[in-house]
Amino acid sequence: KSAEGCVLVIDEAYSLYTGGSTGSGTNDPYKTAVIDTIVEKVQAKPGADIAVVMIGYREEMENMMSKVNPGLSRRFQIDEAFDFPDFNDEALVRIMMASAKKRGVKLCLKVAKRAVKTLAKSRAKPHFGNAGAVDNLLSKGIVLMQRREQRNDELTAEDFDYSGDGVDVATLDSLFDDLIGCKSVKEQMAELKNTVEFSQA
Repeated sequence: KSAEGCVLVIDEAYSLYTGGSTGSGTNDPYKTAVIDTIVEKVQAKPGADIAVVMIGYREEMENMMSKVNPGLSRRFQIDEAFDFPDFNDEALVRIMMASAKKRGVKLCLKVAKRAVKTLAKSRAKPHFGNAGAVDNLLSKGIVLMQRREQRNDELTAEDFDYSGDGVDVATLDSLFDDLIGCKSVKEQMAELKNTVEFSQA
């Protein structure tokens, strides 16, 4: 009732289903009641004064929609859902710089770029946290900074366990000089080169 005239946002909506991916488990009756209430109240009737947004990872949302009250999937059609891609490096750097400023910690652009580079392995895994991952990384960096004997309230690359710049960009430039044809491969290598240059800047 209190959501009338507002937008009701349900984050991690897939948690409303706890029966397991195979459906062999028993869902929480209270969560089932929540889903049934949503199905009952969201009818798209003329004059309805409420909007409901359900947010979650696609795989988990699809699993939930296939296992709960079928009325839910009719009201929230997964095929029409918005997909939000992960942030790229530039966006993550901006987020980190803004967060550091908000916390009153000094962080130069070069260090921020190198810090974001350490998230490469995490980004390769499902459910990358994006801004949340950056915030956690910044928190860990601040803890390490505070443990340093010589503190100046400015984060360094070492505070993020940054271990070096890796492959030399000049090496990437000449790596496929003798390769005949394979234009698409060369274009992909050019994109990789740009990524490396950004992370080293």
